[in-house]
Parts: sequence; C-alpha cells; structure tokens
Amino acid sequence: MEVYAETLEDARERWFALEHRIGPPPFLGLAWQEAVRQVTPADAAPVVLSVCDRGRDLAMASVGRGVTRRARVIRSRVLWLNETGDPELDRMLVEHNGLLGDAALEGGALQAMLAHCITRAGRWDEFSLGWIDAHHWSALAPAIESLPLRPVVRQRVPYYYVDLDGLDGLDDYLARLSSNTRQQVRRALRAYGGAEALRYTVADGVDQTMAWFDELVARHQAEWQRRGRPGAFASRRVRAFHHAFLPAAAATGQAEIARIEADGELVGFLYNLSDGQTVFNYQSGLVYDADSKRKPGIVAHALAVADAIRRGRGRYDLLMGASQYKRSLSTDGGEMVWVMLQRPRLRFLLERVLRRLRDGR
Repeated sequence: MEVYAETLEDARERWFALEHRIGPPPFLGLAWQEAVRQVTPADAAPVVLSVCDRGRDLAMASVGRGVTRRARVIRSRVLWLNETGDPELDRMLVEHNGLLGDAALEGGALQAMLAHCITRAGRWDEFSLGWIDAHHWSALAPAIESLPLRPVVRQRVPYYYVDLDGLDGLDDYLARLSSNTRQQVRRALRAYGGAEALRYTVADGVDQTMAWFDELVARHQAEWQRRGRPGAFASRRVRAFHHAFLPAAAATGQAEIARIEADGELVGFLYNLSDGQTVFNYQSGLVYDADSKRKPGIVAHALAVADAIRRGRGRYDLLMGASQYKRSLSTDGGEMVWVMLQRPRLRFLLERVLRRLRDGR
C-alpha cells in the first residue's frame, strides 16, 4: 500500500467516487469536509491522506493538526482524524469516525496511514481517532499492535438509537418502548391534538432548508441561553460551517430540516443527517410553553421515527449522550470511545503517574 498526502481540492473527485461507493456517515462525506475547509484558514487546513494499492484508492481521511494541554503541564502536538484541531470547530463533534473506505480493508489502511505519519508527518505526539464506535475500535485495534503507538481511551459515552427493522409505523414503534415511555409519548401527542393534528414536513429545496435552519437556530439558541448555556450555534464560524454544508448536503439527501406543526402551530424543527440507511438526529430547535403536558422533543422524535419508517430507513440514531429522553425513546444502544494513539514520550508516563495519584491507585 502507498500513502499520499494532498489537498482536498486535488483529492475531491476521488473522495467523491469513494464516498459514492462506500456510503459513509455524513460526517465523512465530501459536503462536510468541504464546509470545514471553507471556515478553516488556509494555513491550518487539514491534509488528505490517501491509501492506494496499484493506483486504486482503498481509503481516505483528512488529518488536522493542533496542540493541547492537559493537567496544565502535559503539552501534546496532536494529529486529528477527520477533525481540524481547532477547538471552536471541533465542538461540532464527528461521531462514528473512521476512514472513508471499505470496512474489510480499514485495519490495513489505518496501519499504513499511521506508519506514514510516523515517518513523514513531521513532529507530533498523539494521533486522535476521535469518537469511534467501541465495536469499530475493537476491530481496528489489532492492526496497530506492530506500531510504536500506545492506545489510550480518553472517554466513553453511550449513544442510543431506534432499530427500525420490521417496524410498521408509529404505533408499532411505540409498542417497542416501555409502558411508561409509551404512555408519556401518547400523552404528549394528545396535548397537541393527537397524531392526526400533527404534521412532519421536510424542507423542499435549498431556500426553504436554509430559512428553516435559521428558525431552528433562533429557537435552539433562545432555549439554551435561557438555561444559561451558550448553545450549539453560538459560534459565528460554526454557523458559517452549517450555511456552507447544508445546501450541498440537502441536495444529495445527506441532511434535511424538518418542521413539526400541530394544526398550523409550530412545535419545532429537527436537523437530521442521513447516509441513506441511518437517520442521525443532529440538532433541534423546539417551542416550549407553560403547558407541562406539551413535550415538543418527544413528539418531534416520535414523528421523525415514523417518517424514517415510512421512507424505509433502517435506524434512527440519537447520537451520543446519556440524556433520559434518549434512553427512553431508543430500542438499542452502543458506546462511543475517544481514542488517542500516543508515541513514546516521558510526558505521557508522567501523566499516567499523576492520574494514578489522583485516583488513589
């Protein structure tokens, strides 16, 4: 296998062809990568690493650079898989991370990519694999055992999803939930006039998508600021990213904004991503009022699940987080792990000693 470093502009057509063949999560799609480029200074733009075999692309990924500092004294130069290394932008979180390529070849491709970085990517101390499914990581881990890298799992966070296989509409989905959750959802639906009064509509065209996105952002920010939190769209650069990403992604079906109404009254908006089989709920902007029986989030997700069933999707993924509503509305779950691959450095030995002292071990 050969590994080449290039710009996204040079790799664009091949990235698109590989994406079309593989069907990855939208976080690894060309629309996401190009939007990142648009809001990243040219001198800080990630490079694309391509793993090839006799001229055929096996896998691709973007790799950013950044410096982190932990425990005040542990400074680390990090290579970031499919992220920029810019904390402001990387708050958007790439989940279900990995290489863009055939899963059967990913272990060998990752090994080749890391070996290339060790010998040719200049000075760095850690390689971040980002947030990767725990089962995915278990499958990849043996491929790096021969390299001078020490895997460290920094964090573990659950994620929850609805398995749509075999489901036939909203009632069938509700039957899969606990009796308590089922009652809560039905009570919430009745508070808006019942399922027959509710309407779930996906934006039609770029203009409507962007207009609804701006409304979603306004609702989202107002609610989170009311709670004393900045909100997911507080950063001007993050908003600029989505204004670059959404038109391209909506045109290919990788992203959509849905509007939920009850007899013409706004309930809220959902921002969903899709790879054709899985719908990923990315963000929301909901209307809260004084009636505690009205639960716009529960209603919005229930209708989104019903819409995904109608369109023949296989999974509705609520993404990372241990929120009660995610646990309640899901049928299954998994775990995301944030994995760092460390090169031999005395500072990391010091960090492990400090952590053991802190934990009393």
